[in-house]
Amino acid sequence: ADNGTSMTQSEARVPKHNGIAERYVRTIKDGARTLLHQCGLDGRWATQAIQHYLFIWNRMYVSQHTKVTPYQTYFKIEPSVNTVGVFGCDVYAWIHKDNRDAGTFAPRGEPAVYLGHDAEQNCPVVHLLKSGKIQRVRSVSYRNDQFNFGRALIKGADAIQRVIADTDKSDSSAWTHSIDI
Repeated sequence: ADNGTSMTQSEARVPKHNGIAERYVRTIKDGARTLLHQCGLDGRWATQAIQHYLFIWNRMYVSQHTKVTPYQTYFKIEPSVNTVGVFGCDVYAWIHKDNRDAGTFAPRGEPAVYLGHDAEQNCPVVHLLKSGKIQRVRSVSYRNDQFNFGRALIKGADAIQRVIADTDKSDSSAWTHSIDI
């Protein structure tokens, strides 16, 4: 009561009586749907889109009552989104030198789709095209305005193989620079 919060009970199984919670659910679904539509991914990636939307929302939404973000209220520090990319964009994930195929002069990046940021480990979450795995990686090089890798994921294995072949043939100096975060 001291903070302006009041407890109310709503009737079970009647969503229209629980308007505040239902509105928050709608906002989250709309945000995730927008992210998926913007990058061209389908509903299979909804969980990652929801997580990314909430990660950004908690760091960007400023409450009218507290004048700070939810992140700042909880952690007592100002949030930053400097190391966050556009959901679903093309990225090149850093490959440790011990895992590179051709030694010292092999490409340092592997094509992947950016699926958000892991708050606990403070690192990007990506879908690696070659292995098909979702992984947390140390660093990535973002292509915030490109969504070719995500489109390839939707089209299937043949499209993924073409993208991998194209990136392997390309001038690797254009994409091997990694951004350490």
